[in-house]
Amino acid sequence: MVADEVRKLAEQSSQSSSFIQELLKEIMIKKERVVDSLQKTDQIVDANVLSIGSSVTSYDEFMDLQQGMNQQLQDIAGHIGHLSAEGGLISNSMIELKQKHQYNDGNITEIATAIEQVSATFQEISAHVEHVSQKSEHLYALQNK
Repeated sequence: MVADEVRKLAEQSSQSSSFIQELLKEIMIKKERVVDSLQKTDQIVDANVLSIGSSVTSYDEFMDLQQGMNQQLQDIAGHIGHLSAEGGLISNSMIELKQKHQYNDGNITEIATAIEQVSATFQEISAHVEHVSQKSEHLYALQNK
């Protein structure tokens, strides 16, 4: 009678051990998938950061060009003051450029904020993945004792 109970407990223990091993394998596979996904996302974020950097550089070049044009417009206005009507048109164009500059500046700030938020999210995900990995390793170590 006792031998039957011991045998049943041994079978249950073996089944539980097998079940735990399968769970650990599944967890490790899913962990690898998450890590792969995070790496791919990281690559996308890196590409976006490079693209934003390029956009910022182009924007800076545009601003340098705009500043150069401002100087040229001032020189022209000094030489042809008698064309004040056309000077009004130039003034309106400058206002429009300033508005576009402000609009672009706002967009760049929004993009930078979004990148910071994405980066923080990835850090949180990475911490969770690390936590799950540690739990998995701990369970695996307990199972192998």
